[in-house]
Amino acid sequence: MTATSATTTAGSDVVFVAASGIDVGNPLSAGLAARGSRVALIDDAGSAAGGDSFEGPGKAGSVARVPATFGSRADVSRAFDAARDRLGPPRLVVLSVIPRSLMTPRHIDQLPVEDWQTSVHGAMKAMLYGLQAAHAQMTSCGGGTIVCLGPSFGLVGAANLVALSTLLEAQRALIKSAARQWGHRGIRAHWIALGVGENYPELRGVGLPEGPELGPPPTPLGRVPSLTEDVAAIAEFLAGDGGRGLTGISLVADGGDWMVP
Repeated sequence: MTATSATTTAGSDVVFVAASGIDVGNPLSAGLAARGSRVALIDDAGSAAGGDSFEGPGKAGSVARVPATFGSRADVSRAFDAARDRLGPPRLVVLSVIPRSLMTPRHIDQLPVEDWQTSVHGAMKAMLYGLQAAHAQMTSCGGGTIVCLGPSFGLVGAANLVALSTLLEAQRALIKSAARQWGHRGIRAHWIALGVGENYPELRGVGLPEGPELGPPPTPLGRVPSLTEDVAAIAEFLAGDGGRGLTGISLVADGGDWMVP
């Protein structure tokens, strides 16, 4: 099986969205479903997100919710298997693992080592489990695309958000390593850095770095790209034939504030 045929071997319209901590899964799943995909939302929101539910009989435009915990590889694998049993293997897996505890600004010298171990190390392991589960699903059907998400300021760092900035860059490096190792198996992996705005309301009021121009610049696009409309479309592109020549790339979907890397 060649890498170029990977987009047709899995379910052509099946997407898994796996999200732990900050809720980017619901708006992104809604956007992907609106574009015609059958979506499994694998998250740890629990009862707050309505528990185990299924909208529609697995048809295009539907969302299946699969409650999950991300504390072990076995837990994540079981959730992915449950999603596959409902919808079939995915052509696209979108991952986001950002603990809510990392959204609170703290000075570096006031950050307990125990919190670092729990939040940063714990989130990195959860991301690894998600990648491993996605790999297992995709190797059985010839390949697919993995897209991971995080706020764009991780590319440049942010004062008082050292733990979150570190986590984001560590996750991005992990994605690049996965892309390098799995490309020959038809599995592509990417990172999308998102503008904060409505995508991460928990960070409203937090001092974030401004763009490199002098003074507070206006966002070149005049808006922060949204999860529901813009990011869903970008992920679909990366998973489609148009993105089959790309892997290991970092895209910055923040409206043009940070034109990096």
